[in-house]
Amino acid sequence: MIEEKELGNITVRQTGNIGLDSWEPIVQVIVGEAAPVTYGKVTPFVARQIMEQHVLGGKVLNDYVVPA
Repeated sequence: MIEEKELGNITVRQTGNIGLDSWEPIVQVIVGEAAPVTYGKVTPFVARQIMEQHVLGGKVLNDYVVPA
């Protein structure tokens, strides 16, 4: 999606385990100066929703947020 929409200024990287195995796969989104949001049990469908609604639209998808 990043390439097809020609989005710039986005970094995607793989990291090590953060100790939340039951929530894997995990995606953390950081937009500007906003606090990081950690999403769990991310499927390809959920990843697309995160990009469209959170990264591009500014709306956190609360149904997939890992509880703090």
